[in-house]
Amino acid sequence: MTERPGPAARPLFLRRPALAQLAVLVVLAGGVGLLHLSFASPPGSTRFYGLSLALAAVWLIGGLLVPVDLWPVPRRSRARTFVAPVMAGLLLAVIFVIGAILVDRLPVLGDGLSGVFGYAARGLLPLVLLITVINAVAEELFFRGALWRLTRPGHRYAVTTLLYVLATIATGHPLLVFAAAVLGLVTGRLRQVTGGVLAPILAHSTWSVIMLLAVPPLTT
Repeated sequence: MTERPGPAARPLFLRRPALAQLAVLVVLAGGVGLLHLSFASPPGSTRFYGLSLALAAVWLIGGLLVPVDLWPVPRRSRARTFVAPVMAGLLLAVIFVIGAILVDRLPVLGDGLSGVFGYAARGLLPLVLLITVINAVAEELFFRGALWRLTRPGHRYAVTTLLYVLATIATGHPLLVFAAAVLGLVTGRLRQVTGGVLAPILAHSTWSVIMLLAVPPLTT
C-alpha cells in the first residue's frame, strides 16, 4: 500500500496561502515597475536591454514559486503537445499582422504601432528577439504556471488573464494591452486543455517572434 504524502511534503507556498499571496503581489509589483521602466527607455539603449532582462528574471523567479507542470498529461499526442500550440501562435500572429497593416493606415493608431515596434526597428534585432523570447517564456511560467496554480481552480482562467492585462497597462501602449487580452485568453485556454505550461510557452513565443519579424517591415 502506497503511503500518501503528508502536508509537509507540499510546497511551502501551497501550505501558506497568505505567504503565497504576498509573494505574488511582490512579483507583480516588481514586474509592472520594470515593464514601465523598460518601455520608457530609448529603443536600442543599454538601459532598455538591461531592464528587459531584469523583467524576465522577475517573472522567472515568480514562476518558480511553486512546481508547475511543464508537459501536458501523458495521454496527449505529440502533435497536440508541440504542433497545435505553435499553429495557434502562428494563426494568432497572422491575424495580428493583418490587423497591424490596417492599423498603420490610421494616423493615431499608426503612431502607437510605431512606438511599440520601434524597439525592433531601432534596436539590435537579434538581441531584441532573444529578449522577447526569454520574456515570453518567463511570463508564461509565472502567469500560466505559478500564478495559475496558486489561484482557485474555478477562477484560474479569468484571474490570470485579467492580471496579465492589468500588468501590460504599465507599457503605456493601448495596442499592447489589447494584444495581451487576446493572447492571455488563448494561452490560458491552452493551459486548460493541455494541463501544462509548455503549450502556452510555445504559442506565446511563436506569436512574439512572428510579430517582431513581420510587423516592422510591413508597416514602415
